[in-house]
Amino acid sequence: EPRLGKPWALNTGIEHARGAMLAFTDDDVVPTSTWLWGLWRCFTEERSDAVTGRVLPRWLGERPAWLTDEAFWAIGGMGCIDWGPRRLSTREGHDCRWVGGNAAIRREVIDRLGGFDIRMLRGQDTEYYRRCEAHGLRMCYEPTALSFHKIPADRLSPAYFRRWRHRAGYFNAYTMPWKPTYLVTLMPL
Repeated sequence: EPRLGKPWALNTGIEHARGAMLAFTDDDVVPTSTWLWGLWRCFTEERSDAVTGRVLPRWLGERPAWLTDEAFWAIGGMGCIDWGPRRLSTREGHDCRWVGGNAAIRREVIDRLGGFDIRMLRGQDTEYYRRCEAHGLRMCYEPTALSFHKIPADRLSPAYFRRWRHRAGYFNAYTMPWKPTYLVTLMPL
């Protein structure tokens, strides 16, 4: 794909893919041997429209002492997700949000909802999940669909985490529906 940006690459992949179920990962994610099997199982056993799996960090540098598990997940997990060791379903009211490194969607869903939003420089995976959720689709989390997200040493500083969370704030502001209650002050027109 000659155009720069993940949504362009995702949509080009969708355009060229011929399968009934499309699995997505990132270039810095390493799927395990159970990844595709776990996704497939959830599609067939749960009749899910979309499936995600567990994405755990693979530290490529020494993990700093200040970056506890609690801090790592509170900061947003840097493209990792772990909803625990058991299968979850939105039909049971569970949150099955995914990250771009581990998601699979039925072709018929993509045909109905369209591709990824090319205006999104980041967070296009989350935006697509919210779109699926708004349409009441059946989504599932399958922990055996396991992959590992490589986190290089240059991403293990407080400055990097501040920049990462700052950019995430822009995404949240861009996708959040506007409500008058979000105003800090009310001023007359």
